[in-house]
Amino acid sequence: MDRCVLIINDSKFEKRILKDLFEKINFRAIIANEFNAIDIFLDNKPDLVFVNYVMEETDGISLIKKIKFVDSDVKCVLSSCDSMDDIVGKTLEVDEFIKTPINLKDLVEKIIVLWE
Repeated sequence: MDRCVLIINDSKFEKRILKDLFEKINFRAIIANEFNAIDIFLDNKPDLVFVNYVMEETDGISLIKKIKFVDSDVKCVLSSCDSMDDIVGKTLEVDEFIKTPINLKDLVEKIIVLWE
């Protein structure tokens, strides 16, 4: 069974790269931005949510908290091209942190950890 990932990012380039990476590992990848993320989440019920940390009008942690309020079991990954040392461990809602850009091998390693 293929899993579904919701990619929430305000960068068109990053969304496209991530979508391609996830599709290579048999995830059905759905793309959203910060404004339509909750609606798309509710419509699709993904297994995984992959959220960029810094966006135009919100941040990834705030979106993850909203998503976890709706479905506390969904796996949520926070990504950023910047260091996240100051936030790792400070929020219980985030299941995994990933520094971008990420390659396919590192993505697979991080995703495997979520379902172990």
